Amino acid sequence: MIPYKLVLFDIDGTLVSLPEKAAEVVQDAMYSVLGSSYTLPYRSFSGRTDWEIFRDTVSHYGENPENHPGWTVFCNVYSDYFMQSVNSNHLVVHPGGLELLETLENDGNFLLGLLTGNIREMATFKLSLAGLADFFEFGAFGDDHWIREQLGPIAKKRAEMISGEIFTGSEIWVVGDSPRDVHTARFIEAKCIGVTNGKHSTGELLQAGADIITGHLLEIAPVMLNSR
Repeated sequence: MIPYKLVLFDIDGTLVSLPEKAAEVVQDAMYSVLGSSYTLPYRSFSGRTDWEIFRDTVSHYGENPENHPGWTVFCNVYSDYFMQSVNSNHLVVHPGGLELLETLENDGNFLLGLLTGNIREMATFKLSLAGLADFFEFGAFGDDHWIREQLGPIAKKRAEMISGEIFTGSEIWVVGDSPRDVHTARFIEAKCIGVTNGKHSTGELLQAGADIITGHLLEIAPVMLNSR
């Protein structure tokens, strides 16, 4: 049966979290590529793409981020540093995620994808540590576009190429923990489930326009199943 609902998942703060370690590795990679004077202009990466973080850093120091030669090098260094220094002990896998993904996959009427600010290699590595990588064939990633909201159309197009279906906004759900996830959903006229596993409160997610808020991933399953 061809899936007729598309569900796009954020990773950080939604399916998993990596307290503090992520900022440390990003900063180390930035130092390695750009030099020790390049300190990150902020500590919270919530909702941002890896490409946006890089662009903001070089812009902060007066450099033109467009086609910056350090970006490709940064991607490689960042991935290498991360895989060398992060293991499953650093990762918090949020309760209910595995069961939710199993439920949707076993139902047979859902196509699961990623909509994340992580570069592709990092996304795969984090989900592999969490035991969740096999649920996702495709997605839109932080090295596809630096603007988070622009990842929505990319993910939708890839879903349509894989499935042969054309998904309208009412047939798409975005699951994420930040207002930027909500804005990305709205950009493709999708519905959004906000989860409070990350750094943003129920109030912030509601103000951004999330359709539903939950504190536990498994609570999403009946919402999805009843939306068929």
